[in-house]
Amino acid sequence: MKKNVFEIYLSEKYIRPRTWLHFILAVSRLNGLFRKWTIWIKIENNYVRYFIETKSDLPSIVNEMGEFLLKKVDEKLKPSSIYSIFPCFITKGYKSILELYDKNETQKNRKLKLTKIDIYPHKKDNYLSATKLFFEKRNKLIVQKKAFFNDVYQFLSIDFERHVRFFYEKDKEKYLDIRKTMHLLNSEIYNAILEVNAFPYYRDNLFLNQGNYDFAKHSLIVGASGTGKSKLMSTFVENLSKNIQNKIGYKIVVIDPHASIEDDIGGLDNTTVIDFKTIEDSIDLFINSSTDIIATTESIMTLFKAIIADQYNSRLERVLRYSIHILLAKEEFDFVNLRKLLIDTDYRTKTLREVEDKVVTSVIEFFHVDFNELKTKSYQEAISPIISFIDEMQILPVFNNKEKIENMQDVISNNFLTILSLDQTVIGEKITKTIAGFAMQQIMQLVQAHTFAEHIILVVDEVSVIENPILCRFLSEARKYNLSLVLCQQYFGQISEGLQKAILTNVINYFIFRVSRSDALLLESNMKMEMAVRNSHLERIKMITELSDRECIARISKNGTILTAFKAKTIDFIPTPRKKNIYTIKKQNLANEVINKIRNKFSIGNAEDIKDIMVSQSSSRKKVNNNG
Repeated sequence: MKKNVFEIYLSEKYIRPRTWLHFILAVSRLNGLFRKWTIWIKIENNYVRYFIETKSDLPSIVNEMGEFLLKKVDEKLKPSSIYSIFPCFITKGYKSILELYDKNETQKNRKLKLTKIDIYPHKKDNYLSATKLFFEKRNKLIVQKKAFFNDVYQFLSIDFERHVRFFYEKDKEKYLDIRKTMHLLNSEIYNAILEVNAFPYYRDNLFLNQGNYDFAKHSLIVGASGTGKSKLMSTFVENLSKNIQNKIGYKIVVIDPHASIEDDIGGLDNTTVIDFKTIEDSIDLFINSSTDIIATTESIMTLFKAIIADQYNSRLERVLRYSIHILLAKEEFDFVNLRKLLIDTDYRTKTLREVEDKVVTSVIEFFHVDFNELKTKSYQEAISPIISFIDEMQILPVFNNKEKIENMQDVISNNFLTILSLDQTVIGEKITKTIAGFAMQQIMQLVQAHTFAEHIILVVDEVSVIENPILCRFLSEARKYNLSLVLCQQYFGQISEGLQKAILTNVINYFIFRVSRSDALLLESNMKMEMAVRNSHLERIKMITELSDRECIARISKNGTILTAFKAKTIDFIPTPRKKNIYTIKKQNLANEVINKIRNKFSIGNAEDIKDIMVSQSSSRKKVNNNG
């Protein structure tokens, strides 16, 4: 019969002999009368490790004795050795195995590497024992000796506070008290989002099935680069796509400023990837409806304020507010028309005439009186920043386009998964932020109008890159409009203080991978963590900052009840990347080249000034040179 090997983790620095005796008797009862079992003590590099070897499978905690935590391991214990006929007599002077270790190391120049204690339960609450000691000599030879007269439970009991140069296996397995969460876990990996080490409450690893928690609630995924955030997010989306009921009841929109998610899930069925590199791969970012002009104007103004930032001022705000209002009334708001309204007198006159009956008199009067004065006296303050911003945006085809293309409503309605794949390194941070802002504004307006029967899950990767005030509105308002938010971030501290507060107030599900200490301090109080042993604030912070790659602390809810956090690991994930045809790849490569050339400093060849440019382009270069 195959034997079971368990490592014992001690939860206290000193476990008294009487407690060891109770433990030995408890294991003997579980293993069975007249059935031998073995205790091993291994000392290596001043680490003391305890193991037991039994015929019966044991629980992680024996008889509620929390001082001893058992974890099944695959450990080879018995070394190759030679047998010595000279026994070792253990007198009462040896209070523990470490005192025997010290004497042999100092007086006999050998190290006690391993101790084997066979336990023979021969009647209730009584046993016989046989001990063998394995010493390592200077020549690395292992010598086995029988030991006599040792009192087993006294021999095992070590006061690690007194023996300061020795350590015991205490922190190798930090774990949380997950008893209140255990009912959500099961042994089936299908449709699982996380794998959970349930030690010491359950012997084998368990899984959190995606349907076993409130996944359609606001969620936060945060952690350092490479720790597993993207794979968790991709697993989340893929699991939803595999369930027919979820595909009927949900729509997912992903905003990705690094254009990396498409390589994981861009090839899933019923998926559209929008990267804005060509008109064919773009959508109309502007909603033109005269139903609620004031609310839409305010929303667009908020976006401009976040994007233009330091150039934003009261004069610019007046120009922008009335201009947006006019174009929305005409149902022609876009960047091309906004630019024309500000610099083209004929277009402005025609537009004012067309909307005269649709807007209040003060809007028309602004353009007849105040606008001309601002244009004359405060052009650099009030108008120039808007024109400069629009010129920068028009690098992308979608901001120059006058043709009718698909809008956000059509794309979401026709697909289960919509990915806005924004390559920030190509199109720049400001354009990325602008696209994301207008996309989120559209989504907010669509859900407020109850456009979709399905629940919308909006996933935002790297929140700090595309942050704008509309995210706070999503967190506080969107749930009543059948939308939930999944926010992903590398450094929580990079998010603005206002959005941090909105997240901590409104987010229900947390998935925290390894983070910095400063981020851990911000997040820990919301995590509802309970350490099973040494439950202190510092221990919880330490656990969060020392997670391995792919490990996270998860706090979730079920049926509206927030449960205690548990430690978990991401599931192995096989990517389903976006498939591009050769024609699309060529067009996008060309688009990237054009965008990069426009964004770079204007130059021709190696020319650095206008004279060099003229020389390089002139048919009579010599003459230009000589006259320079």
